[in-house]
Amino acid sequence: MELKKSLSFWDVFAIALGQVIGSGIMVLIGIGIEFTAYAIPFAFVLSACLSIIKQLPVAFMGSAMPATGGLYVYCKR
Repeated sequence: MELKKSLSFWDVFAIALGQVIGSGIMVLIGIGIEFTAYAIPFAFVLSACLSIIKQLPVAFMGSAMPATGGLYVYCKR
């Protein structure tokens, strides 16, 4: 019996995204509660804001110098 390949790009993308987000929430929620108690929603929002700020220069460089290699290419140039 052969299995049919029926997953599209978006199906695989959704599965991978769900695993990354799901595992992060399940693993980090206990650690976050240990450190921040009831302020865990605020801690997650603050973490998301800091991550966005950290990634903005990478996004700008990626649009200014589109090349395969990412940060290595930006540092090299």
